[in-house]
Amino acid sequence: MQTSNPHQDIIRWQFSAEQLKDAELVARLVQRIAIACDLRNAGTNLQLIVVELINNALDHGVLKLSSDLKAEPNGFTRYYKERERRLNDLHSGWVEVTIEVTAAETLCLRVHDSGDGFDYRGHWAQLAVQPGSVAHRAATDDTYGRGLIILKDLCDQVVHVGCGNEVVVEVRLDTLRTRQSEHRLPGIESA
Repeated sequence: MQTSNPHQDIIRWQFSAEQLKDAELVARLVQRIAIACDLRNAGTNLQLIVVELINNALDHGVLKLSSDLKAEPNGFTRYYKERERRLNDLHSGWVEVTIEVTAAETLCLRVHDSGDGFDYRGHWAQLAVQPGSVAHRAATDDTYGRGLIILKDLCDQVVHVGCGNEVVVEVRLDTLRTRQSEHRLPGIESA
């Protein structure tokens, strides 16, 4: 990871259990990041990155949901019902988001959650295995396992820290600006 310039701004948000229940939280966060990093004209890639990072932190970190539920019969239905139940019962936990634009015009986005983490080394090793790997399954099956693949595809660097409850991604701002999709993020207009 690049070191930060001490004269640059770092913006940090910490979302409490009550705030994590807000269905519009991620959309507002994407807007805040887009405005802070002058990415108001960026396509949906910024949104995809933030959604993946926040949903992984919330679902697997704070709520401790296992993606294995999705592979069972009616798995998606069970997963999202369990997600809703755990979210409604949530009284503790947090997700912290930190952004920084480095001197190299790179967005450094750090998401840290109050969860126990996971074996990211084993998960990344599994992604590298060809037949039967998470990457192979994600390419051929719609059940789960695509989040890290999406992040690896969209970001220049993806690094897990510590016990796995913190992930740092880096993506060049010009990449976010040029990888525009035909769709604009709702509520983010050009200045």
